Amino acid sequence: MHTLSLPDLAQIPSSVIPPMRGVMSVILNDDELDWRPGSEERTDMTVVTVRRHGLGIYKLGHKFQAIKEIPLPSIPTHHAIFQTYLCCALYPPSDDDDPPELTNCVIDLSDASLTPVAPVDRSSNDAEQEKKNANIVVIPGEDEFLVTSYSGFSTLGLFLNGQGDPVRGTIEWESHPLSIAVESGWIIALLTNQTISIHALDDPTTPTQVIPIPQPANAINLNYSPYGVRVQDLLTGERLKTVKSRFLAGRLVSNKEEAGDPPEEEGDVDNEDPPSGSGLTPPSSPQRPKRPSDIPFLTTTSETFVVTPSCIYSLTLTPPVLAMERLCDEHKLADAIAFLDEYRRQNRKGILAPPSPIDQISTSLLVRYLSSFLASHLTQDASFEKAGALWVKGKVDPRWIVRLFEGLRGKVIGLEEEGEVWQGLKEAWSGLASTDEMIRVSIKKNYSPHLPPSTSASPASADLRRALEGDANVMLLEVLRKTRASRRKGGGIRGVDGRKIDVVIDTVLAKLLTLPLPSGSDHIDELLVLLSSPNDVVLSELEPFLEERKYILAKVMRQEGKSGKVLDILQEMVEQNHGDPLCSDPLEEFASTLEGIECAEEWEKSVIWLMTRRPERALGVLINHPPPSLSPTDILPRLAAVDAQVHRTYLEHIVVTKRSPSRPLHQQLLDLMLDEASTLVQDDGIKYHLSDLDDEYRKEGLLQAQSKRRKDGKERETFIHFLARLAPDTPIKRLRLKLAFLLQGSPFYDVKRTEDRLKGIAELGWERAIVLGKLRQHDTALRLLALTLADPLTAQTYATTSGIEILSPRQAKEIASISNIGGLEHWATLGEVGRKRKGKVEVGDGEVRKLLDIYMADGTPPSLQSASLLLATLPTLPPLDTILPSMPSDWPLDLVSPFFVRSLKKGEERRWEALVRKNIARGEYEGVEERWLEEVRKMKPVIQGRSLDRGREEKSEIDEKGEYDEKEGYVVDEPQGRVLDEKLQLPFETVVDETNNLRETNYRQL
Repeated sequence: MHTLSLPDLAQIPSSVIPPMRGVMSVILNDDELDWRPGSEERTDMTVVTVRRHGLGIYKLGHKFQAIKEIPLPSIPTHHAIFQTYLCCALYPPSDDDDPPELTNCVIDLSDASLTPVAPVDRSSNDAEQEKKNANIVVIPGEDEFLVTSYSGFSTLGLFLNGQGDPVRGTIEWESHPLSIAVESGWIIALLTNQTISIHALDDPTTPTQVIPIPQPANAINLNYSPYGVRVQDLLTGERLKTVKSRFLAGRLVSNKEEAGDPPEEEGDVDNEDPPSGSGLTPPSSPQRPKRPSDIPFLTTTSETFVVTPSCIYSLTLTPPVLAMERLCDEHKLADAIAFLDEYRRQNRKGILAPPSPIDQISTSLLVRYLSSFLASHLTQDASFEKAGALWVKGKVDPRWIVRLFEGLRGKVIGLEEEGEVWQGLKEAWSGLASTDEMIRVSIKKNYSPHLPPSTSASPASADLRRALEGDANVMLLEVLRKTRASRRKGGGIRGVDGRKIDVVIDTVLAKLLTLPLPSGSDHIDELLVLLSSPNDVVLSELEPFLEERKYILAKVMRQEGKSGKVLDILQEMVEQNHGDPLCSDPLEEFASTLEGIECAEEWEKSVIWLMTRRPERALGVLINHPPPSLSPTDILPRLAAVDAQVHRTYLEHIVVTKRSPSRPLHQQLLDLMLDEASTLVQDDGIKYHLSDLDDEYRKEGLLQAQSKRRKDGKERETFIHFLARLAPDTPIKRLRLKLAFLLQGSPFYDVKRTEDRLKGIAELGWERAIVLGKLRQHDTALRLLALTLADPLTAQTYATTSGIEILSPRQAKEIASISNIGGLEHWATLGEVGRKRKGKVEVGDGEVRKLLDIYMADGTPPSLQSASLLLATLPTLPPLDTILPSMPSDWPLDLVSPFFVRSLKKGEERRWEALVRKNIARGEYEGVEERWLEEVRKMKPVIQGRSLDRGREEKSEIDEKGEYDEKEGYVVDEPQGRVLDEKLQLPFETVVDETNNLRETNYRQL
């Protein structure tokens, strides 16, 4: 025996461990071999050598030390050791002449005692029968031996302690074990019938698993490695291989298209045998099957190996994927859930061995696969509540789940659309039916005997179906919620396929939020949040689910900018009286939506419809939110046919507020107002009211005949001012004020036509006077104002402005403010539109004289008083020679004298003013002339002769030296730059004598 060091296999010096001769085998303690650094302090190892005549016991520590030698009757064929006990198979000494039998014995190394236990082969000594081999192993951690004893029909496995006493039960194998290994609580036996039988140490009575060995392997031995070896896990790798598959295939396609000829299956060219030859050459040797290269590489630890003459097989613990498949196939779903939870727990706590650095599959990916596999079986079993969390943990493409819901998937998943799936799940998922079919099968399987007369006709079955459908919807809702949240944070597939996934998630999630769920809570708020945030919802798919919640559908369409669709939905809600808890007033929502419409045609149609339901709201939309391209002339006829009042109000808005310059619109509004006036004045009450106002105004005028002020101390007012101040707020008052503002301020109506209309309405005399003024019919207008209406102030305004403006913008604003009627501000400013005339209004002397003639011709005291006031207040007095002939001779002196005094004073003032201005001007001129003469006197005269070099034609010119010409005068020095003329006028003097006559005097005195 030679000892070598690892890993370079260098020979250890003989001074440390000397070579040994006659060694048949070496026995080591497995517990001592399983030492790992850090677990405990290392101790010396026991080494037992088997020689021809006995055992040699040594201690291997810092040096190799011999302990003792123990002689044996024969050489042990099989052996195992724990602590100080050695179990071996040998031929013990026999007293009789029979040949000795191979017997399992226990040797206590401490006292060198040998105890026979049981023969290895208890069958009859048949020379033709092959003797059975011995099997001796140590049960790790239990301080027990396991030995076999063949009885001729079966083999028993005996558990022995250090003293050779049996413990536990026994194991029985139908075929004799060729080799036995113990691994992680499992007893693995390679039997002569080329099967591997596995028993659990806790329950060794029945085999847990029997594995046939592939033929023609002819396994001969089991080899156990306490440290384990990393081997490729092909089963798990094949199942975790990613492949493509159609979402809608198999039982999920209701209307299958006619399938063409199935494509020919391509064989595995690499695994096919080459074609046979002509027979002249020997056939080729069979090729070893090649493994696909696209299988993910994954390793697992194997401690037990099956040795054959040609290869070595590794035995591994059942992979988690196979364990999950077995539990699901046996329909032990509760155990499968517990198994997955335990596997995840061990993974989190680090109990499971970490993956190798060369592995292409992580433990988290394996957990996803197991979760998805179990979720699919729970879904198929209609355990939707348990399946929901597992679908989330599996992180699968949500389209694989959505495809199961026929009523929700719609057309967001195409018939030919494919997705990635693990190879191990492809078959299982392809066989899944729709959730409706799953629910039907589950009810029939679990409740069929208890639901008379049948599961389809029983009322309880309908309740069960609704409950299970609700659970399925809740499951899908939670999966889509969490998947969407994960994807919004950056997880999941991206690119074109990622876009398709987002469309499916958002669309189906929105559909689910519209359905009543078992939780009882309304998810409309969540739906609105989803739709208001960036999303990929296909609205055409969502619309049918919102038929019962039309208001929600309207909000969805509004968020998408489809205002026309919103109006149609709200209109349908109103017409069908379809209420919604979130919308107490659909008409108001309709009007609010209409405010943002820009299409004139659609807006016009909608506002007409709104007018039939709520005219005042429609009017607000008409006035405040019309589309830019709307033409009032197009919509006004339609308004008139629906609601006359709205038509009138909108027309007023266009003409008065918007200041439309359209003559047809102004005329139309005026005609409507005149029509209304004609109707109102026919009423006896209104007629009496107007007559009473006229009488009151006349009475007030008579009381003020002697004064310009009223009883309250204020100046006398015009009739329109009196009407606005004193009359109550009545339709006729509103109409008359508006009519007065429109007639005075608007230049866009037919004046002649309007005068003809007003001629037939005697109650509107003041308004008619405005029109008469525009027609230049001053005599008729002045008589109407001065005599008929007894409104001297308006008559005077008319006369002084020649009828152009009897109601100025300032007066109109004042009237609007004192009328206590809202909305007249725009009417009062109509006169400012297109107002071209600026500056002071020129007095019409001809109309003033006409008004005086009218007053004087009437001769009544009020007329005489008005004429006197007119003469007294005119800014420009008319000449006396034009007034005196028409003055009545019986006018009282107190009425005429103020005018004469004022006229004479005005004449004298003008004459004296002219004289004063003339003399002031002459005096200023003389002062300037005197100052000029003073400057000239200070100049030094310079006389020069005429230059001989210049021609006669230049004799009048002055050269640079200052020549003198008798005809032109003389020139002083150049710096002075002045020319003095000989012809100077002498100053004259003027003086004013005591009789106010002008005479000449010295201007300095003046």
